[in-house]
Amino acid sequence: MGWLGLIGFVGLSLLAFRRLARAAWGGHRLAWTWLASLAGLLTVGLFDSLLDAPRLATLLVALLLLGAGYEWRASARGGAERARRSSQTAASTAIAR
Repeated sequence: MGWLGLIGFVGLSLLAFRRLARAAWGGHRLAWTWLASLAGLLTVGLFDSLLDAPRLATLLVALLLLGAGYEWRASARGGAERARRSSQTAASTAIAR
């Protein structure tokens, strides 16, 4: 892979970590999980060679690509909260009857 591969990997890692950290601080719970899994894989990769196993290499690249390109929308989060509130309202209305 050489220097180009190293620069690409570091750039992709930094981009994924930056976007996931921003989303995590924004309140998305999935982003915290994603950050922890990436940090775990990269930390173990510092001391052992994880990329020799094709499954783990594929997992790492997939997590990095998804973390860098996933769209964290506030509307999707708000939609889930609205759906939860409406189901709670429906349940309380059913109990009141």
